[in-house]
Amino acid sequence: VILSNSTGVAPYMRNLTPQLVGVIVFIGLFASTGYFWGLLIAKLWRRPREVMVTMTYQTGMRNISAGAVLAAQYFPGEVMFPVMMGTLFQQVLAACFGSFMRWLGVVIGNATHMNPIPMGIVISVIMGLILTAPISSAALAAMIFVTSAEGLSPETLEGIRLAAGAATVGCSCQMVGFAVASFRENKWGGLISQGIGTSMLQVPNILRHPAILIPPTLASAILGPLSTTVFMMMNEGVAGGMGTCGFVGQIGTFTTMLGLGASWWSILLKVLLLHIVAPALISYLTSELLRKIGWIKNGDMLLE
Repeated sequence: VILSNSTGVAPYMRNLTPQLVGVIVFIGLFASTGYFWGLLIAKLWRRPREVMVTMTYQTGMRNISAGAVLAAQYFPGEVMFPVMMGTLFQQVLAACFGSFMRWLGVVIGNATHMNPIPMGIVISVIMGLILTAPISSAALAAMIFVTSAEGLSPETLEGIRLAAGAATVGCSCQMVGFAVASFRENKWGGLISQGIGTSMLQVPNILRHPAILIPPTLASAILGPLSTTVFMMMNEGVAGGMGTCGFVGQIGTFTTMLGLGASWWSILLKVLLLHIVAPALISYLTSELLRKIGWIKNGDMLLE
């Protein structure tokens, strides 16, 4: 199918323009999202591994070939170009996607086990920023923080769980941090919608006033390494990328750490400190300091 239909886009590939390059980049990102959403839905529904794999590939492998036939038959070559790019990306992604994410999870697990402090900072900050950005941190966590794969050493498993724990802390810092730092503007409605909903609500304000991203991100950088060293917070799977959204991150932390033999009261104290109290305190104090020096102004975090 690819070879027979590629002839329709060959002239455009030989004479690429900036616009066509932009189309290729967009189609690549678009084709990737199907796998993320398929895996996320399967994780949320707690499907068995076999069903999870099937749903991931069925969602990712869209029927673009039918679109290619229609485009070739009834539309000019310009229409054929994005359709064929999607087909090409699908085939490559289907072959590489699963293996790459498993490899990435093992790399992160080993790195976190050997270097918990720097990895705690990196994972907490990056996953927190991804959660606030219009990207699915839950889907990424579901694919990276996998502990059910065969052949993983105890050290790697521990590293993956620690990394997921740091990711949960980073995501919680963004949600709780923005909820508390913007309480002056958004009151209780903003506290609830951001604290247990999503900090993504702040994206328009971040684009206009980037400094408001500093308080929750600083909290992530401080608490991430504490999570992987002093408190040994652990999580796994999709819960690692949920933060305080519906308290999924906290439920996942309890489930994982209880299964590893930790007492419920110690988990509760750690969760309250690293997921709620410390992120709120650090973000509030930092935002107040930035308000005093003029980096953040009244109304910068107002939700409209």
